[in-house]
Amino acid sequence: MTMDGLENVLTHTPRPVVEGKRIKLALYDENGKELIRANPFAINISREDIADKDMPQALLAELARTVNTQHGATLREFLISRADFRKQLLYASDGGSVKLGETLAELRKSFEQTFHDLLWVLALIIGGEPPSKGWGLAHQFIGVYRLALIEAKILKPDNTIAEPPAEA
Repeated sequence: MTMDGLENVLTHTPRPVVEGKRIKLALYDENGKELIRANPFAINISREDIADKDMPQALLAELARTVNTQHGATLREFLISRADFRKQLLYASDGGSVKLGETLAELRKSFEQTFHDLLWVLALIIGGEPPSKGWGLAHQFIGVYRLALIEAKILKPDNTIAEPPAEA
């Protein structure tokens, strides 16, 4: 997988950059030379053998294969287990309480890079102007996620919540 014009580049590092009053995404080679600076919404994932309108379904099929290979689970099982994991983290479903070994300052330091990266991503999303109504890659990502939820029977095609299956 590569972007047009970067077929011979084996590794690159993405970094957000401020260009005037806009934030863009720049890719740098292993020597720190800027390769490309672009609006991330102007990028689409494409393959010569798949029409643009069919790309989200093809990406979903690849995601399902990857989940099955790496986790030995169906897409539905994987999505539900990830949601349940997040729910347990958020709501401490064990019914008890524990004292963390780390202080708040130590936890902040652990997550500092994650917060930094998240803020840059949010800045790119808020500051980036889509080249079309489709929002490029963001549109494809949302499309794949929506199809995954529909295939997992968590969401209905009309965007309503699917009824949970009866517990055995």
